[in-house]
Amino acid sequence: MKRLLALAFALSGFAAFVYGSAATDKAANLIPDLVSTVDRSLAAHDRLVAIGAPAVPALIKALASRDEVIRTQSAEILVKIGRASIPALIDGLKHPEWRVRAWSALALGEVGHPKAVSPLIAALDDSDWWVRSRAALALANYADSRATRALNALALDEDPRVRSRALFALQLQDELAANRR
Repeated sequence: MKRLLALAFALSGFAAFVYGSAATDKAANLIPDLVSTVDRSLAAHDRLVAIGAPAVPALIKALASRDEVIRTQSAEILVKIGRASIPALIDGLKHPEWRVRAWSALALGEVGHPKAVSPLIAALDDSDWWVRSRAALALANYADSRATRALNALALDEDPRVRSRALFALQLQDELAANRR
């Protein structure tokens, strides 16, 4: 399985995108280890966090994986990398693959940088209900009147799953605001 994932990364054209950066190449080679043994998975996780910004392109690519563990671990690592991952996560909101858009939204909510508010609001208009839902939950972490207005509008979405998450996000936003006082 790990060899298939490594081969998929190499054949995807992604290798050409990251060519020239040893750290980025190393990061791409570590992604399959995220679904290895516990020890290898933890080691890969720690090494990817330590690589930092050069690992971001490989981690964004990994958000499209069909493997839930790889997607979850990649999003978590992007959050730990923090500010350096924000531009790529914002770009991820426009990715053709819905999984990348959804996980990018979730990670941006955890990073919590104000630069993400407008792109997350734009993601509330995504064609995929799961992306709209994840963007709503991400916006709950922002004490921003634009986010609140957008969540109120999303509470009228045609999809009941999105409406319920928008209402939950508004409730969560209120609770977080109360805790900040």
